[in-house]
Amino acid sequence: NHGDLETNPSDENYGHFSSIEVVHDALHDAIGGAGGHMSYPDIAGFDPIFYLHHSNVDRLIAIWQACHPNAWIIGNNYTEGTFTDEANKPIDENTELTPFRKSEDTYWTSKDVRDIKTLGYTYPELETTPKPSDLLS
Repeated sequence: NHGDLETNPSDENYGHFSSIEVVHDALHDAIGGAGGHMSYPDIAGFDPIFYLHHSNVDRLIAIWQACHPNAWIIGNNYTEGTFTDEANKPIDENTELTPFRKSEDTYWTSKDVRDIKTLGYTYPELETTPKPSDLLS
């Protein structure tokens, strides 16, 4: 509940909120419908709306991070693995985000990109580095 955050800004328990992934997936399904490109992860990138959708998801995550600057990655080893990492490998903010290279011999990590300005861009809502209370009002 948005109102709870305003009245209790020290509440660091975000587990009762749904993931942005749920919103992301729902839009893929709603836009793609029965048989559209957006409904199928393997070909969704061929639909021009894919890029608008993913840019907005990035924007929403950046705003959420600005509203909740103390919420961050909790390390764990309950992972399914990826194409480059085995299952149950401990992960945290320093885990390499393969295949995204930062240089010839290093990969970006979540810690590297916590602030999107590191990547050379921002969003209008975040240009002046507002306080979380300003964004939540």
